[in-house]
Amino acid sequence: MGWNAYNWWSESASSVPYEEATMSKIDKKGDDTSPQPALAKGIPSDLKHNRGDMIATLSIHRLKKNLEVVYGADADSLEKGVGSYIEDNDPQTKDKTVKPGETGHVVLSGHRDTKFKGMGELKVGDRLIIDYNNHYFIYQVRKTWVTPKEDRKVIVTKDKPILTLVTCYPFNMLGSAPKRYIIESELIEIQNK
Repeated sequence: MGWNAYNWWSESASSVPYEEATMSKIDKKGDDTSPQPALAKGIPSDLKHNRGDMIATLSIHRLKKNLEVVYGADADSLEKGVGSYIEDNDPQTKDKTVKPGETGHVVLSGHRDTKFKGMGELKVGDRLIIDYNNHYFIYQVRKTWVTPKEDRKVIVTKDKPILTLVTCYPFNMLGSAPKRYIIESELIEIQNK
């Protein structure tokens, strides 16, 4: 029990401190929840990462959180931060996911009781900002839903820049949760850092 408490504490404590300054760099449109037109294309990235590398920061203004994004969504990576599903030999994700800001499907996963605590408070229209590769990629939440954890139709190829956040559901359940909470957003703006 002590080990589990320590793991929970270390995962919770490893978030980047939230600063209002991050949002002010992004032009303070973060409070505007009116629908914004989506961008048809993102920016290709030739950056190479190793599993477990810290690659980006995800800022969620509504939750006052800045979260480190780790390359990979395996158990070790999720202990370090929010996990980014990657293209590798896993047939579930092969050729279906891309890096932040690219045209295609960015899928981030986090534990509901640590990194992604409070995700149920996000609303359609909220903005999610990824700081990656000297750019701010600004996504706007379009929809949320709950699906069984076996549903593999969440991680699919997309032809436009989409960000999907995945966490366990129900949020207040002890132990392994039988469902997943999905938040899908579209890229609406790219700003140079």
